This record gives sequence, structure tokens and C-alpha cells, in this order.
Amino acid sequence: MFNVCPTCGMYEVEREVLADADPVFATAICGSCGARIRFRRRPLYVVTGASGTGKTAICHELTRRQPGFLVLESDILWGAIDVSDGAGLDRYWNAWLRMVRNIHQGPQSVILCGTQVPETLERQPERRYVGETHYLALVADPEEQARRLRARPAWRESGDPAFIKEHVRFNRWLIDHAGAGTPSWDLLDTTDLTVSGTADAVLAWISACHSKSG
Repeated sequence: MFNVCPTCGMYEVEREVLADADPVFATAICGSCGARIRFRRRPLYVVTGASGTGKTAICHELTRRQPGFLVLESDILWGAIDVSDGAGLDRYWNAWLRMVRNIHQGPQSVILCGTQVPETLERQPERRYVGETHYLALVADPEEQARRLRARPAWRESGDPAFIKEHVRFNRWLIDHAGAGTPSWDLLDTTDLTVSGTADAVLAWISACHSKSG
């Protein structure tokens, strides 16, 4: 599914999208010629969390396991998209959804790992082309989180007290608001989990999401 209509060649992002009898598909309506463009609308699994809760490690572990999903770390586009103005983060996450939407035309859903708040993805124009989004926040005991951040290599600059304080605060926020967010997100406490154990738990969460969706 591309932004260019295959019938009239017009470029559009904000097309009307109609649900399909098959939940894996949907149809976009070209605003210029009315052409109906059927596309795959696979679910997206987002693993978020503050620094020090295990996102990067779990991304590497899941990639190594090749679990039948395409596992992507959201930081790989950082620096490639201008985020310097007030709309920069929206451009960044909208670009990610455009990438996800195109990947979903193939055989795999995406697991996207990176720090974000779910409502940021949900408000983007490209969101309409992605199926149901499921959010899992990795969280940890604040003392363990701070220990992990201080243990990182110096070049990552994660041991700065202000950096630690900010990410401990965000970790707490994710815990406190998990049931109240729109959309809401599930929690996975990684305090006492190994990387392998965390990967097992993430894959079990994805399986449970799939079962709930029917």
C-alpha cells in the first residue's frame, strides 16, 4: 500500500480507510478518483519504557531469536529526521508508522522497541493504515533501574544524576498511569528477569494479545 494511487497517480496520506470483512485487510479510498486500494493492516506490537528497563537488550535478544516478527529499534531513525521544531517528534513517529505500514504488506508484523508514550503514535496520520496497536511498558524497581544506568559505559552518559532522575520519574509515570492511558498499556517488571526471561515474557504477551483479538 503506497501513498500514490495506482489508478490516477495522486499522492495522498489522509485517505478514508474502510474496514474489511477480513481483519487483516482494509481498503483506502482515493480522494481524487475514488479508486479502492486494498492493503494489509497487520497489528503492531510496541515495547516502550524508560531508559534502564531493558528495551535495547530485549530488542537484540528478540532479533537473535527470529520469532516470526520483524523486530526494530526506533532509535535507528534518530538523526535522520529533523526533530528540531515543535512538530519534529510527530514527523518522526509518523515516519515510523509509514515504514511499519509498508513492512506490513509483507508476511510479518513489527515489534517496535523504543521510548515513547502511546498517544504519540495514535495521533499520527499514518496510524489509520496500521492494524490494532498493542503497547507493553518495561518497568523496573527504581534502585535497580538507577544501578543499570550507572553501570553503562561512560560514553552513553547515562550516569548523570539528572538523566537518572528523569528516567526514574518516567518509569514511575508509566507504572502509575498504565490503566488510565488512552490507549492503555500493559506492564512487565524486568527487575528480577534475565534478558532471556524478559524475551519469553514479551513473546507470551504478544501471544495473549493475539488470542484476545481473536
